[in-house]
This record gives sequence, C-alpha cells and structure tokens, in this order.
Amino acid sequence: MGELCQVVFFLPLSKAYTYRVPPALEPRVVMGSRVLAPLGKRREVGVVVALGGEAPGEVKDLEEVLDHGPTLSRTILELTQWAARYYLEPWGLYLRGALPPHLRHKGLPRLPREKWVVFRHGEGDLTPRQRELLERLERVGRASLKVVLKEWGFGRDLVRRLESRGWVVLEEREVEGLSPFPLAPREEAHTLTSAQKRVYDEVWGSFGTFSPFLLHGVTGSGKTELYLQWGKRCLEKGKGLLVLIPEISLTPQYIARFTARFGKEVAVLHSGLTDRERLVEWLRIKRGESRVVLGTRSALFAPMGEVGLIVVDEEHDTSFKQEESPRYNARDLAVVRAKLEGCPVVLASATPSLESYHNALKGRYVLLELPRRIGGTLPQVKVVDMAGEKGLFSRAFVEGLKRALGAGGQGLVLLNRRGYAPFLLCAACGKVLKCPNCDITLTYHRDPPMLRCHYCGHSESPVDHCPGCGREMRPLGVGIQRVAEELETLFPHAQVGRMDKDALKGRKAHWEVLGALEKGEIQILLGTQMVAKGHHYPRISFVGVVLADVGLHLPDFRAAERTFQLLTQVVGRAGREGKGMAVIQTYMPSHPSMVYAARQDYRGFAKEELERRRTLGYPPFSHMARVLFTGTSREKVEGVARQVAGDLVGGARGLEILGPAPAPLVRLKNRFRWHIIVRSRSRKNILAVLSNLPRRMGSVKVQVDMDPYGVM
Repeated sequence: MGELCQVVFFLPLSKAYTYRVPPALEPRVVMGSRVLAPLGKRREVGVVVALGGEAPGEVKDLEEVLDHGPTLSRTILELTQWAARYYLEPWGLYLRGALPPHLRHKGLPRLPREKWVVFRHGEGDLTPRQRELLERLERVGRASLKVVLKEWGFGRDLVRRLESRGWVVLEEREVEGLSPFPLAPREEAHTLTSAQKRVYDEVWGSFGTFSPFLLHGVTGSGKTELYLQWGKRCLEKGKGLLVLIPEISLTPQYIARFTARFGKEVAVLHSGLTDRERLVEWLRIKRGESRVVLGTRSALFAPMGEVGLIVVDEEHDTSFKQEESPRYNARDLAVVRAKLEGCPVVLASATPSLESYHNALKGRYVLLELPRRIGGTLPQVKVVDMAGEKGLFSRAFVEGLKRALGAGGQGLVLLNRRGYAPFLLCAACGKVLKCPNCDITLTYHRDPPMLRCHYCGHSESPVDHCPGCGREMRPLGVGIQRVAEELETLFPHAQVGRMDKDALKGRKAHWEVLGALEKGEIQILLGTQMVAKGHHYPRISFVGVVLADVGLHLPDFRAAERTFQLLTQVVGRAGREGKGMAVIQTYMPSHPSMVYAARQDYRGFAKEELERRRTLGYPPFSHMARVLFTGTSREKVEGVARQVAGDLVGGARGLEILGPAPAPLVRLKNRFRWHIIVRSRSRKNILAVLSNLPRRMGSVKVQVDMDPYGVM
C-alpha cells in the first residue's frame, strides 16, 4: 500500500487525517513539511505531523509536497499540540498561527523578489539625466528599481533605454534588507550592579537546562540590560534569544535597545507588520540569519533553531492572553516551549501575576529580585480623595504637574477610558443612548462628534435632544478627550500628546508620538493603559492618574490585582533619572490597590490579595474554565446553557459549577450570551469533563476558555 502519514489542516478540525504517500513523494515527506491533499471535494494545505499509522479504510494520496525539508520543527509541532490539548482548541488553528499568512496557502517559503538595476559599461552618447543616474549607480554598483524610481526620481523609460544600450542590466533578486524598523546606533554593554550580577549569574548558571525563573524587579531596576547581556552570551554559544513583550506600543524602545546591541541579528514579529514583512522576518529567523527574536505573543512560535533563553517581559500583562480562537496564554506556553527546548525561561515584571508569584513561593519557579532602581529613586506618591475636590483635577495634581513643567520636566497622565464621556444622559427622564447591537451604552466622542460602541464598532451621530422627552442630552462622566481638552486649557503653552486607540492612526503612530516625547516636542503625554507599560523616558518627573477607580468595579475577581498593577506600573514611569512625583486621584483612597500602589509595595499587596483568593477559592488556589454560550435567540442560548450545566453537575468529579447565568455583557454584536464557570483543584478534572463538550449545539455556539482572564 505504501507509506502512510498523518496530516493536520489549517482548519477548525479536531483530528489528523491519514494519507498514502506516493513513491515519488516519499523522499520529501518529513514531519513538519507542508503538503497539498484532498479533503472532501477540496484540496487543502496541511502539515505532516506524523509518519506511519494504520489505514482507517480507503486512503487517498497526497498530491504535492510544498517544501524542501520541514517548515515547522518538531518543537513547534509538540508545542502547538500541547496547546491544542490544554486549551481544547483544534490543533490546525495553532499550526496556522505559527506560520506567516503567505505560507498558509500553496506559496513557497521564500523571500519576495524585486528588480535591481545593475551598472554596466555600455556604448553611445548619454543625456545629462542618463549620465546622472549612471554616476549614482557606478558609485554603489547596483540599486533596487524601486529606489531608482521612487527615491532617486528617475523614470522607467529612462532605465529601459539604458538597458537597451547595455549601460544597465535588470536582475531579479530576493529582497535584501527589507526591515520593518530602523537600526539604532551601536551601543556598548553597561556595567551591571551587584544586584544585577547576582541575577545574571543565577540564570546563566542554568544555561542548557530547563529552569523557570520569576524576576521581580521594581520599575527602572535594569531588567532589560540583563536580557541584552544574556542574549550576547547566547549568541556566543551559538544559541538564540527569544523575548516576548506584551504590546506593539512597546516595540519602538525595545527595538532601539536590541538593535543597538545586536544590529541585524534582531528580528521582530508582531501583528502590526504587513504580510510581506512578516514573511521576511519569519524567513530570516528560519534561515538562522536573525537569532534574537523580539515580539508579541505570536512570536512564541518563531521558527528558531536552538534557543538558549526565553524571556517574557511584563509577564503579568493581560495582552499575553489571546482571547479569540485559538485561545492561549503566551506566558504559560513560553514555559512549555522552554521545557521542550531544554533552556531557562525568565518571567519578569515589577508587578508579577499572582499565579507566577504563587508558583515562586511554592518553589515551582526560582524567585529573583531587583529591589532598587538604577540612577534614580522611586517617586513620591500622593493619594488624593476626590470626594473633597472640585473639578477634574485636584490641587495636588495641578500643582505637581506645574512644578514638573516649570523645571523643564515632562508629565504623564493616565485615564484608562476612551472618548469624551462614557455616555449621553437626559437629566429629565434618565434616558441613555445604547448600542443597538450590544448591551452597552454608546461612548460619546467629541473629536470628531460621534457616538461609538467600542465592542462592535457601531457608530452614529450624537443627538442634542432626548429621543424620549425632547429635553437636552448631556455628556456624563469623563473620557480621555475631555482630559486632553482641560489639560490644554490649564497648560496652554504645553504640547499635549495622546496615546490611545482613537488617537493613534497609521502603522508608525507609536513611533511618532514616543519620538516627539523623547525629543521634548511633547511636554504632557496623555494616554490609556498603553502608556503605563515598559517605557523609559528620563524627563518624565510627574505622573498623574485622573480616575484610578476605573476597572475596580468590574465583575472580575482579578479587578483589584489589575488596578494595583496598572497604578504601580504607571507611577513607575516617573523619576527614572532624578526625583519624581505621582498623584493618584480616587474615590476609594483606602482600597488596598490604592494603598499598596502608593507605597510601591508589591509584597504587601500580594500577601493580602492571595489570602483573599484562598478564602474565596479563586486561582491560583484553584483552576478555572469558562464555558460561554452565544446565539441569536435568547431562549435557545439560555436553554442550552441550562442543559449543559445540568450535565456537568451530574457528571462532576471534584468540580464546582457556578451558573448558568447571563454574562455581564448579556448581548454583544447581536448575539445573546450566557456562561458557566467551572472550578476545581484539579486541572485534569476540568479538562476531562470539558474535552468532549460539543462546540455547537443547534444554533448555539459553545466556547471553552481555560484559565480565563476576564468574564465580561
């Protein structure tokens, strides 16, 4: 019958399919190679995940092998299979996510090609313009046609005439140096402090073995310098360095730091790249041309050869959790990949997740600490009770920002709320305007005037008068646009820059805003939570939090932890080189998140919050999954949720079933939503019960989210 192989397709299918390998293809079929095979009436691209096996009956032939050698390594195959089993998602979706879009189809894994103009010695007279081009080409030897036409400004006809007379030759070559980011000027390593040296030696001493570390270093304690110096040693040993960061907004500074040390050895992977850029970066990594990989969560699947060290920076950040299918937590999968690679993994943060900290306390991770800043001190923090204040800004806020600007410093202002106001309200009858597709009020934006739903994208023009009673509609509450307006009024001579999803337009918007801040062109940077993460700007001497209570009242057991982390991180942007001050404005000044953030006391907060979690039975003292039911019929969604909850209760072994209940956002994008929370001290029990749960019951979709980060 011939050789058999197992193929997983890039589709939401739950199994591998068996195919016969025709004799002509046998030499090229290996684990990890992409193949074209018949699936039903279609031909689909998939990956060979195993050789051999038993024929389940009639077996079809593979049609084509698309690669020379494996496209995905055994490590990536094992990692994606582990993820599929743990998160109860189709294996093919993880394999799809591990490849750039060009390779999810029949395309060949090669760099894009472009035409180059190569200088030659031809014959005949030349016009001045032709001579100008040839003189340029003679100096460099060759240049891409794109550069000649767009940057040098020569016409295509001029190039063709020179080609016809033998002065130039057009050649097609693979794209060279197509980098989606600029390289920073070369920088030498900094001398490590004694505390850094202890951490450095501890991690490097485990090189070549799987060792998980939790690095708790206060903001500004020099964690990035450690990554760079570990990376240098990895390269010297012929190994690679993989560094995961939470968000695209952090990449400009990280890229600058890493390319200043490693130059073209650095490759970057994140969702902001074009498909072509992603392919180029992926192939550079695959070929071993770039052994330092920096990226957001999808970079976890980078096709690196031998990995010497994996770092997850800001490991607490919720951006590492992918909320859409296929779901996974890149932080946790980084530990799995490190185990498969046989290398150390460092999870690092100034405010570690309580799950990671608990693992360190229990000895599952080695706890490393950097308790002091380098070149500066932690800022003085003042918590202001806004119940005794008038207006948007307290006196302490205004005076602190004024002093910072007067001394030539910069200010950072945080409000984690988009738009101008959360909603429009009729003061007469109490009516608010809601999204027609979601169970949520429409956010009022003033610039440009618009009512917008931040969940489904619905937008409509704002109204001046109530549709119910005809009285005046007024914006209620505060959003980032209103804060910007008032800052510009209070500080008319200061340039205010914004970093939020509405203000950042275009691929390079992050670079432009942060570049202007670094040059001093922006005196006050205002933003949502993205300004709190990882940025290092020495001139920021004041940080103000407009409304620290945002997020505390969400129906989420992690609300206090997230608030503490956000406040601690944003306060840590002040005083990187010199004295700093921060003002936290709140209506709950005695809340533990406020108290411990003001003290910059992570241990105190963690001790109190872990005790609360233990009492309530929440992670990390239990394991948890959320089962979400969605559909267009409220009655059908509720009925299926109740049916499944009854089945789970009946078959529960050491499980606690909470619900079913309407989700906090009971309608989203015109779909009704109910959910069930499953808790247990045994993760295996949860997986065993939920692994056979159907993903669709009639018209109702069933989604399982292991280790959910939110329950909205």
